[in-house]
Amino acid sequence: RHHSLALSADGRVYSWGRNDVGQLGIRKKKQRYDNQSQITQDFTPRLIEELSNYDVIQIACGDVHSIALTLDGRLFSWGCNRHGQLGVETKWAAKEAKDHAEKPIEIEGLWGIPVQHIAAGGAHSVALSTTGSIFVWGSNTHGQLGLQKLDDVKLPVKLCSLSQGNVKVVSCGMHHTSFLKQNGQLMVYGMGVDGYPCESDEWGKSELRPGRPGHTFSFLQSTNRCTYAVDEITNGVFVLDHEKVQKGGNVQLEPLEEGSMVDLFEPESSTDWPPGRYGFDPKVWEPSRPVEDYEHVERFEEGTRRYDVEDDEDGITDLSATLDTTSVTNEHDGHAGETLEYVPGITCVGQENHQRQPRTWRRLCAGQENIFIIEQDEPVRKDVHISIAPGREIGTLSAGLLQSLSDINIQGDITEEDALFQYASMVFSSPACLNASFRQTGPNEVDGLNVDLKAARRAYKVISKNDKLLEKLSEVISVNLCTSIPQSTPHIEALRFIYILMECPVFSNHHRPWGRRALAAADRLIGFLHMASKAGEKKSNSATPARWWKFEPMSFRRTIMAYRRSLTILFHDRVLLEKELANFWTYLRILGSLNEINLQHDILSIKTFYIPNLDKVWIRPHQPLQKFSWASYPFLIDLEMKTKMLESYNISEQDNAMEQAMRQHPMFGFCYLLGIPVPRLCLLLNVSRDDIFGWSVRKQLAEMLTLPRSWLQIPLMVQFMGEIGLDEGALSMDFFRLVFEELFDPGKNGLFRYVDELDPTHSPVWFRKDCEDSKLAEICGLLCGFSLHNKAIVPLPFPQLLYAKLLGKGPNSDMEEAAELDKEFADQMSKLRTGTEDYVMGCCYGEKVELKNGRSVDVTKENVHLYVDNMVRDYLVPSQFAAFQRGFNRVFNPAAFDMFRPIELEALVMGEKHFDWKALEQSTQYIQPYTDSHPTIKIFWTVFHALDNDMKRKFLVFVAGSDRVPVGGLRNLGLHIDHLQVPMDDSVDEQPCDTEDRLTRMLPVGHGCDNHGYRRTLRLPMYTSLELMEDRLTVALSYYDCPFHIA
Repeated sequence: RHHSLALSADGRVYSWGRNDVGQLGIRKKKQRYDNQSQITQDFTPRLIEELSNYDVIQIACGDVHSIALTLDGRLFSWGCNRHGQLGVETKWAAKEAKDHAEKPIEIEGLWGIPVQHIAAGGAHSVALSTTGSIFVWGSNTHGQLGLQKLDDVKLPVKLCSLSQGNVKVVSCGMHHTSFLKQNGQLMVYGMGVDGYPCESDEWGKSELRPGRPGHTFSFLQSTNRCTYAVDEITNGVFVLDHEKVQKGGNVQLEPLEEGSMVDLFEPESSTDWPPGRYGFDPKVWEPSRPVEDYEHVERFEEGTRRYDVEDDEDGITDLSATLDTTSVTNEHDGHAGETLEYVPGITCVGQENHQRQPRTWRRLCAGQENIFIIEQDEPVRKDVHISIAPGREIGTLSAGLLQSLSDINIQGDITEEDALFQYASMVFSSPACLNASFRQTGPNEVDGLNVDLKAARRAYKVISKNDKLLEKLSEVISVNLCTSIPQSTPHIEALRFIYILMECPVFSNHHRPWGRRALAAADRLIGFLHMASKAGEKKSNSATPARWWKFEPMSFRRTIMAYRRSLTILFHDRVLLEKELANFWTYLRILGSLNEINLQHDILSIKTFYIPNLDKVWIRPHQPLQKFSWASYPFLIDLEMKTKMLESYNISEQDNAMEQAMRQHPMFGFCYLLGIPVPRLCLLLNVSRDDIFGWSVRKQLAEMLTLPRSWLQIPLMVQFMGEIGLDEGALSMDFFRLVFEELFDPGKNGLFRYVDELDPTHSPVWFRKDCEDSKLAEICGLLCGFSLHNKAIVPLPFPQLLYAKLLGKGPNSDMEEAAELDKEFADQMSKLRTGTEDYVMGCCYGEKVELKNGRSVDVTKENVHLYVDNMVRDYLVPSQFAAFQRGFNRVFNPAAFDMFRPIELEALVMGEKHFDWKALEQSTQYIQPYTDSHPTIKIFWTVFHALDNDMKRKFLVFVAGSDRVPVGGLRNLGLHIDHLQVPMDDSVDEQPCDTEDRLTRMLPVGHGCDNHGYRRTLRLPMYTSLELMEDRLTVALSYYDCPFHIA
């Protein structure tokens, strides 16, 4: 149990002392035996060979185990693992010794965690990350881990109660752990001495909050049973003796006499590059000590020299032959901290005859029986202040490092032997180092990203044009970093580095092979975020790593675009596609994961994933891609392409339906024999403008509900009673607009209600509970299906929830549905469900709830959940929606909409919301004699663009029957402009002035038909002046809502 570690300035670790359970980390050879106890010990400091390839920056000794932190963020442990204090799985252990490890083993449970400080206690270990998160493992019999369950913890777990970023120093004793917060306050978990474990109901007693009125502390150090704290202002040392606390003493820090303590000192950061070599600013107390007590330390020094050797076959190395030692730590049994031993040379107050020249010390680590002090070689200024820190920190990526790399490359090629590039390679190969980089200034957000991505972008900018350097870094990322990822999902905190890494310009070079290789290599990194996102969704946990992208949408967009563009490059080049086929499938998989993350957290528009001009990309079904189908990746297909696919599907269904209907038609055989065309079949609907949704119309629609789907897919033709006109799209458009206006008016039909009755103008509608006529809801669903099937774009004031439920992609619970419909109502119901008994009684006094047996009882805290369920169910009216869905599905096979998202279906039904009037002008076609350069046409567009938006939307109704924008924008409206000639008078003596007079009285005419060769057309007289065009067009648009008499 007596063993020691020493850390040299060049990052090597030496060990000596007992090695019965492997706590020295070296092979059990040439051991020496203590004559009294016959315990195996090794008095010669030996190099731990397994760590010689790493630059170790911190070490810590437990009772019979040791841990070490390296510059690249790895954490190793060795020694006894009886209580799980090594934090590793037991699969590595030999059969004869499953409870210890003789060689250092990496703690994979902390993979990627940017550890800044480590500490080891009797049989437990603690790590503090740069974000302030605390991870603990090992024995918890005294509550020293801060966990309520007193069981041993075999693998590192996060101590959530103290992981809010407010802890700056941690130190371990035998059975306690001390934490120093950023505000200078101290907190201690655990009892601190042997033989006094906690009972389960006494756990709270193991939490101590010792203080000292008027004092805050800057550093702390623990021994077996004591915790020492250094005052932030006076540098005075205070001690908490845990044995006194257990005996009923006050939980208070007591001042320690100067003659009983030597301070620890913080190294100053060096300006040399690369970082990692430090100078020190120490100052030491000058305590009194009787000279006869020096003999013990003198013997220790002699004893060390007695067993020093130069080198032998077992790799034993003389510690004195190494670089300057920066840290020594040891662990011993007993009550360490009661007394401290001092080396000769310290001035002894009151012992003038034995004074020596004061010496300066670099660092100190104390046990019970002896003390190690590393001497400072350089002189120390008198004005230095005492400062204390655990030691060096892990490597980080910085703007300075990237700038230095770029500068070196300007002068010549970078080689793997270059020290600077080696350091950069280490950082880019280490998730922990990347996680420690670009830290956000200010307090950390709990479970937040806490990374300054803007600073990362600025730093990366200096190498964005350096292709040679980026190619080198791409190899490091692809080979070193991405291949070292563990099989198990890392801790959430370890995934922050992905955000920093994806900002690297390497991933923006999708046009280069090495850039695409790096993107493909990052597959598992994106997969970790995806898995964590799905796990968080199952647990209803919003603190998932993927959610951080919601607050960094630019970073998310850059990532999506990199993979989307890489995919586009491949499917445009067949040779390249066959060469990088594995990457092609990888990109598709990654984009699928990013799409699911986007849908879960609502980060960006789904349009971000659309691949433009996909209809022009044709991948032949050759062998490598014989199983590929764009329909399997609908999130990559834009809405315009999906609409074309749906129209093709509808046309195919219509043709099949019409063929079946024609074969059953009595005129089919007769027409077939005579060789004459069969009359075009259609569903005829006779309506009256005076009673647009009267009894007659309802009866006809109710009869249509009984028809098979194949009949309902035949085109619908509307005939207005008393009007002359053939429906080629315009009349049916007019009918749907009018009938839905009446249907959605709560004053005329009891089917719908406004969700927000205080603002009906902007409020969506939902089904009314009071309407018991489910047939009416079914007819409404049928009409919605007809309007979509006949390409009639109408403004239906439904919330997006309805389209999500139609697609089977709605929320998972009734409460979530209610929240999307009315968040205020849902919050009230949630509060009622979880409220206290008094709150429930206050809200539900006199209310009844019906039980399963049909009996009604008063609402109480015990049955309020039933009351809430009933209220939410009544609010959603699921029976009415089910009837609406049945009517809609009478027209469409639900499978036809599998590729659509709710927002896409909404745009398909209601049209898009962006009015690009320039696109309308650019897409308009002209019929002779008009051309785009004709003077009348130029006058028309000048007048049109001068109109306000309301008048422009009236123009859309005038020429298309609706003011809604078709899918793909106004460029898909299909507008034509034709010449409307002035009618000629048959009289012989007609004068030119008469013709001019008739022209000034003529109005433009709109034809909204868009079927069977008819086109949406504006018939425009050939006006010759701007004023006349403006006047006539304005008058014509005032009649935009008139019936279509000519259609």
